[in-house]
Parts: sequence; structure tokens; C-alpha cells
Amino acid sequence: MFIIKLILILLLIYVFICNNKESFKSSELIKKSKEVLKKKDLFKPGVGYGKIKKHIKWVDPVIYDDIYKLSLKEPLTIFNLEKTLSNNITE
Repeated sequence: MFIIKLILILLLIYVFICNNKESFKSSELIKKSKEVLKKKDLFKPGVGYGKIKKHIKWVDPVIYDDIYKLSLKEPLTIFNLEKTLSNNITE
């Protein structure tokens, strides 16, 4: 009986850890997307991560890189920024 309880506890811990993903809340995602959209002129060639970080405190190098690459391919919009930020944080 002890072994069954132990296995169930370990299984519950495993399931909890696997389902615990880092992500932005929906309201945060919209807020952060709007902030980037307001400062979209920063995401152009010649502007490095350091300068972006001074203007947008929460941006990390991975998010910066993804938004920069997106800005080179297409105009930044709320929709594509939300998609990029949500993909970035959950993968």
C-alpha cells in the first residue's frame, strides 16, 4: 500500500511540473505588445539590445531578437507582437 501511495504522489508531482509553464497573462501580453508597438522605431538596424533595454525594461535578449527579426520581415502590429511574445514565452 505504501508503494502505491508513493507512486501516486510521484506521479502527481510529475504532472504538476510538466504542466507548469511560464507565460504572460492575457492582460500582460496586450500591455507589453502595446508598449513595443509604441516604441517600434527602436527595432531597426543599428539599434542594439542595450538601447532597447533602456527603453523597455522587461525585454530580454531572446524577446529582443524575435521582435527584431519580426520587424525586418513585416510591419509590427498588435496581432503579430502578441503572437511572437506568446510563442516566445511558452516554447
